[in-house]
Amino acid sequence: MRVLLRSILTGSLGEQSTQPTIRKIASPDPALFFEVAILVLEALPDSPERPKAYARLMDCQEFLKELIRIGRYSDQELQGLCATWIKIDGLLDVRLARLAPQRDGYESGLPPELVARLLDVLHHISSGPRLIILLNHLKNHPNPLVAEKATLLVGRRIQNLGWVKHQLASLDDDIRAAAVEGLWGRKMPSARLLLLQSRNDEKSQVVANALLGLYYLGEGEARQWVKEMACDERPSFRRCAVWAMGQIGEPEYLELLRAALADSEPEVRLAAKQALAVLRKLAPAAPRVMEPKATPMLERHPQTEAFRFRFDGSLSVKE
Repeated sequence: MRVLLRSILTGSLGEQSTQPTIRKIASPDPALFFEVAILVLEALPDSPERPKAYARLMDCQEFLKELIRIGRYSDQELQGLCATWIKIDGLLDVRLARLAPQRDGYESGLPPELVARLLDVLHHISSGPRLIILLNHLKNHPNPLVAEKATLLVGRRIQNLGWVKHQLASLDDDIRAAAVEGLWGRKMPSARLLLLQSRNDEKSQVVANALLGLYYLGEGEARQWVKEMACDERPSFRRCAVWAMGQIGEPEYLELLRAALADSEPEVRLAAKQALAVLRKLAPAAPRVMEPKATPMLERHPQTEAFRFRFDGSLSVKE
């Protein structure tokens, strides 16, 4: 199989013949096919033909489904591997996005937990807004985790605050939290205003995400607001405040975090322990950079210029 697959990936067959042949090889035993395909990729020389071979393999959905299968790679390993491969096959993110449920129905053959994992990978490796048209509908997915992941992915990339406002009006707490996280790094007065308004949300994670967003924007009072949140009478608010302290990583939080180790609620004590572990790893002399973590670079892509988003969250074509 290895010799045959390599000859197909690097050969001169046309694409119309190549893909059916690859699928025919992969279908009987997708797991074995994946293992062999990895060996073939590793043995390919760095040549002008290499991207073509990668593109042919990545166009095989059986291969991609095995790639993202839970248990094959850890989340970190999978993201690292895809981040490397997308430098060779620039359309890997689009190929992966086609595994997700489509607009005409949510039956894609992938269970919701695998769709959520796929969205995490795409959020990590794909820059710019070109996936919005393919994935925007998933914010309405019946599975809450999938809807949350889709809202975050689209929210980080869409340049329309009307869309964000629509998500912030959702009755789903996780959708609002994801929409607020999507505002991180948006250096616009309107984004700052939405973050300030979200400080009053009834959901603790929404408030914590808003405070982090304000911190990343350089809001002077954000760190103090986190301290005040840590003294809230509601356990979930104290827990999220402690989590936010770990994300910010400022030494000024050490005293509060140590005090939180004696909190009456186990979830707060656990969050404090985790936050303190993060702070211990930070070099004391290293200055803190106020930027959101793992924020994809926003780029403008001609493919998406023909579309705009209505304030009701739906998609329409520019006139």
